Amino acid sequence: MIAMMRETIGRERTRWRGAAHVEGRNGRYGALPAEINPAEFGFGGAPAPRPAGYVAIVAGRPGGYRVVLPDLPACTAGGETIDAALADAAQVVRHWCEAARDRGEALPEPRSAEDAVHGDPELTKLLRQDSALALVPLLPDAPLAKTIELTLDADLVAAVDATAAASGLDRLAFIEDALKAALARQIDESVE
Repeated sequence: MIAMMRETIGRERTRWRGAAHVEGRNGRYGALPAEINPAEFGFGGAPAPRPAGYVAIVAGRPGGYRVVLPDLPACTAGGETIDAALADAAQVVRHWCEAARDRGEALPEPRSAEDAVHGDPELTKLLRQDSALALVPLLPDAPLAKTIELTLDADLVAAVDATAAASGLDRLAFIEDALKAALARQIDESVE
């Protein structure tokens, strides 16, 4: 997996020949600092919370950034800006996780940024080569949407649209609410 990441980042670095830069604490643009003192931000020696996301390596230059997620095999994203690349990465992570769940696979546990920076020599080496570390957020409690094809009677669709509009909802939100209510009723009836 590390070899695949190295190859992907190497290809992108060769193509872009640039460094990923971010706006620092002082408001100037520059490379990410190698070490940050947690005490400077008011953090003590409390136990580390669960990682807020999957570790990502961002490489590139303005106009073309690539994101590689080492904890999720073959999961990459890109964008013209760092923000766009990370937004794309968040969606790619959701789709990757949805596909893994559909296959019945367990989702990989995200490593902490600390483990990535100090516990993995391969990643540490990659981070020294014109790239930056980021966390792509986990959305475990957010439902993963699944597109389905649904054929309904035209008059029923018209009634749904009219009722949804009167309720201030769009068709999809109305149908979703109706299905949730029907499922809740079904569960209540089965418990009684």
